[in-house]
Parts: sequence; C-alpha cells; structure tokens
Amino acid sequence: MYSNNHLEDDQVYDDDWIVHGSNYLPDGKDNLGYFRKISSLPDTVKMEGNCKDAQEGWGKNEMYPCLYDQKNWGAALKGLQDPLKRSLPLHLTLFNE
Repeated sequence: MYSNNHLEDDQVYDDDWIVHGSNYLPDGKDNLGYFRKISSLPDTVKMEGNCKDAQEGWGKNEMYPCLYDQKNWGAALKGLQDPLKRSLPLHLTLFNE
C-alpha cells in the first residue's frame, strides 16, 4: 500500500495506491504485480463497476480486485515466499474502533 497520508486516516485519497499479486507471473519473470489506485477498487455486490469485466477462472480475474463500497476492513498474509532471503520481519496490527 502506498500513501502520502497517515495510514490511520481511513479517507481514500487520489494518490493512494495498492500493489497486489496473483500467484503467477502476469509480466513474465519480473512479476512486478498489479498497481491500482485504491479509489478504483470499490464496487457493489452486483459487481457492475470495477469488477464487471472479471471473468470466472484462473488468469482472468486477478486484475479486478473488488472492495465492497460500504466501509469494511480486512487483512490477509499467507504463504510468504522469499527465494533470495531478502525479506525483513513484518508486524501488522489492526485496531477495531
């Protein structure tokens, strides 16, 4: 996640970005991931906005992550892979108001 604002501020700004992967190499050996403006992610449960072009099946929907357009929070970290042994420890703390 990239932002020029404090991460405790839950306002989404035009210069807030997120990077996400898809568990395969969409751009060859570089695997740079997908860079998306956070403001482009919200959609309704009808999926008629950001996610309308997502298709069923592997390799057809990874570039359309959706966030429910009502306020919600979530986090997931699973299966960290570091073949070059360059990662640093990460501690994630979530606060529920």
